[in-house]
Amino acid sequence: VRLGLSPAAAGAGALLFAAHPLHVEAVSNVIGRKDVLATVFLLAMMLLHARARAGSARHGALAVLAYAAAMLSKEVGVVGIALAAALDRVTAAAPPAGERGTAGTPVHRPALYAAYAAALALYLAAFRAVTAGIPTSAVSFEDNPLHGVGPVVRVATAVAVLGKGLLLHVL
Repeated sequence: VRLGLSPAAAGAGALLFAAHPLHVEAVSNVIGRKDVLATVFLLAMMLLHARARAGSARHGALAVLAYAAAMLSKEVGVVGIALAAALDRVTAAAPPAGERGTAGTPVHRPALYAAYAAALALYLAAFRAVTAGIPTSAVSFEDNPLHGVGPVVRVATAVAVLGKGLLLHVL
């Protein structure tokens, strides 16, 4: 609704996201919990980010914590900073009342992005510290069937998996 959609369109999008068969895997077993957690924390980050842009430092701090929680839930959480930038870009055309600076320009929050970058840097440092001692020879075929194959096979597999994912979305 805040992006300019009607309540009916926003509700339809939410229902499609909630009921789409593609999301069954994420909630069908315990292993999928990390996907749900990362999604919840990223959505919380987006809501808090929007409120922080309106001038709430408390919401900014909570947005950074939600971003860190998303990354700690699953690696895909690192996209939060890009999602926040995309949200700012989309809402820059017509920010809600209270989010405009002087002369009708959107308020920029470099400190908020610096905090996101600091959280990302800490996460990457921790990730590197945890995974640095793992020898690549310790990866078995069962853990990663693509371990030890050439780049052509890896790229072809990635394209095939992407195509299958897109097909699942369409179906």
